[in-house]
Amino acid sequence: MTIRRLPNGHWLVVVYRGKYWLDGVAIVRCTPSELPGVIKKLKYYGETRLIIVDDPNISQDIMKSLHSSLNVPVIAYSEGLKYAFGISPDHANNILKFLSLNGIPEPIRVSRIISRDLFSLMESGIYYRNQDNV
Repeated sequence: MTIRRLPNGHWLVVVYRGKYWLDGVAIVRCTPSELPGVIKKLKYYGETRLIIVDDPNISQDIMKSLHSSLNVPVIAYSEGLKYAFGISPDHANNILKFLSLNGIPEPIRVSRIISRDLFSLMESGIYYRNQDNV
């Protein structure tokens, strides 16, 4: 599972099975401290074995909270390994290398494409959201 921060308190969750199979995408709205509880409600949570957070500004406290609340290893990624909780840095780096195609982990690459395109739609006014239903 890869998590990426979006504007206005939204988070993009991209779920991969291995490095080739995209299993699902979710957009959730919550504060960083609410993120573990929201992830537990996703249908993908039961099969989650690892979380990669693609947010260079996420605090270590949130990372620790994700790890302790969800009981899975958590890696903070920012053009390489930034932090690892519940897993050794060497093991985390090996996982990132395994998931990489052309130098970037595939779940990160896909989450960046999706978030870039969503942001572009939001900026252009094409994407409409009802404030009451977000």
